[in-house]
Amino acid sequence: QTLNLEKEKRMEPKKNPKADVGRNSALYFVIGLAAVLALVYGAMEWKKYDKVSNYDISMNVEDQLDEEVPMTEQIKTPPPPPPPAAPEVIEVVEDEEEVEET
Repeated sequence: QTLNLEKEKRMEPKKNPKADVGRNSALYFVIGLAAVLALVYGAMEWKKYDKVSNYDISMNVEDQLDEEVPMTEQIKTPPPPPPPAAPEVIEVVEDEEEVEET
């Protein structure tokens, strides 16, 4: 009998089940996913508006439109000469001569 009691003591888990880290790991994973999803959604829907200014930012462009464009001269060059005409008669040379290869 004492042998059986010693075996039972050895087989008994020594860790406290309340201190088990992996007990609620799935719950923590789902909470983390929901938090990241909320952060990403908030970041994508974030709107930023430009500051509204009370002063007029339009430019007075009328002074800049009075520029005078200088007159340019175009140099007229003579047209290039026409290309030489192709010969009308084509001579066919037969390759009857044998060449010795060395």
